[in-house]
Amino acid sequence: MALVFFERLAERKKVSSPEKVVKKDKTVKKEDIFPKHHLKETGQTEPLEQERKTIIPKISPKEKFLEKGFKLHDAQKAVVYSEIILPPRAKRPFLFKIVILVLVLANFGIPNLCASTKKKEELKHGTVIKKIKAPGIIPEGIAFDGKHLWVVALDLDADLVPTIYQMNPQDGKILSFFPAPGKFPEGLSFDGHYLWNIDLNIESNIVGPLIYKINLDLKNATVAFPAPELHPGSIPTGIAWSGKYLWCADVNTHSIFKIDSLSGKIIYKFKAPAKYPSGIVFSKKFLWISSILTQRIYKINPKNGRVIYSFRHPGTYPYGLAFEDKYLWSGDYLNNTLYKMIP
Repeated sequence: MALVFFERLAERKKVSSPEKVVKKDKTVKKEDIFPKHHLKETGQTEPLEQERKTIIPKISPKEKFLEKGFKLHDAQKAVVYSEIILPPRAKRPFLFKIVILVLVLANFGIPNLCASTKKKEELKHGTVIKKIKAPGIIPEGIAFDGKHLWVVALDLDADLVPTIYQMNPQDGKILSFFPAPGKFPEGLSFDGHYLWNIDLNIESNIVGPLIYKINLDLKNATVAFPAPELHPGSIPTGIAWSGKYLWCADVNTHSIFKIDSLSGKIIYKFKAPAKYPSGIVFSKKFLWISSILTQRIYKINPKNGRVIYSFRHPGTYPYGLAFEDKYLWSGDYLNNTLYKMIP
């Protein structure tokens, strides 16, 4: 009997004094961690968590966070808030970094690129690529034949005889020369086979300026036609070829003329962009005109005479104009210099 009594007493102590579990310096009963519910009818036990699944519905972190009156520890609130509000960057950290990098580059790179492009555009027009000394003095006309420059100027070694020079555009070396067909030559232009030269024809019996067509192989010229419609009071200083037509800049009437290259008849005219237009050239469907008054070069729409843009001439007295591919040549009447620049 005594032995049975002590065995039952030991079992009671074992049940009433469960095993202790220590977690973070706190004593927690095993039942608190793994609670069991004793069933009254069968006497069997099952985890309380299974019963909770059937009785208490699950609540998502978002619902808990938004539930009125719901209280959480500060750390728990931070976790729930991050799950609800913050983007899921932890799932794709590399992609998130790439997106941030692209946004930073877009914010700082594109404006700087636009600013540098705009600055480059502003510095572009009129930038001098090369300058060479003109032959003789007072270069009044320039033309480019695809390989060489042709310049009409006064020859210092021949009593100021008007002369047409062939030059190497790379170093300015004179390759050949011959006298101009008239005594008062002005502009020059090249049509692919011939040079065109306009002369004021002041001392001639023929009224009005003359336009000469020069054969470069024979170094001789023929009078293409007089230009009586430019007279009286006209002082044509520039001439340009545009295929079927010639263009003329008149420094005295401040006008631009479109002339039929077969008859010399004026087809169209408009006011120059500035007074005293001195040089003119046609390239890529546009006219380029220089003015000795404003010391600027203008890009013009030949259909209506409107200025597209203009830029400062590098010299002081711009006169003849010619195109070498994408570059523009201009002669300075006073300092006898030829400038190659970006148009």
